[in-house]
Amino acid sequence: MENLINNKKKYEILVEHILSMEYGETIMHEEISGIIHEEHDSNRYRAIVNKAKKVLLKEGKAIESIKDVGYRVIDPDCYTNKSVKQFKQGFHRLQNGYDTLQYAPTDKMSAEGRKVHRDVSDRAKILYAAMAGGCTELTMLSKKNSPLLPENVGRR
Repeated sequence: MENLINNKKKYEILVEHILSMEYGETIMHEEISGIIHEEHDSNRYRAIVNKAKKVLLKEGKAIESIKDVGYRVIDPDCYTNKSVKQFKQGFHRLQNGYDTLQYAPTDKMSAEGRKVHRDVSDRAKILYAAMAGGCTELTMLSKKNSPLLPENVGRR
């Protein structure tokens, strides 16, 4: 029970500190370690930072990792591009699942296993196509002169 209270206090302290920061500012790993009293490469450090990220996002401030340095408070205009990047990452994970289904050794499956595989594969194809189209559309819409924006569509 005490560990939960300590973790909660640590992420809350980190959240308060980051909320006081300006957009674009960077907080170094060493500074975070000092605030939460956890070593940078520990699982507890990562767990506290991840919890803080979730709370910060709901408070209107998000942070992004800067490899081997720390975290930067994301500028409001960058939220859209960050979300598109996350959708693309999700699509790549979906693609890995789709590939696993596609290359599964169905000839070695039981009849019941093949039926389940076929049902899941059929649905996965639809989901895959929708996500591929959606990711393309989001990428295009996130650009300034997107051909998908109403003002850029040639209407007669």
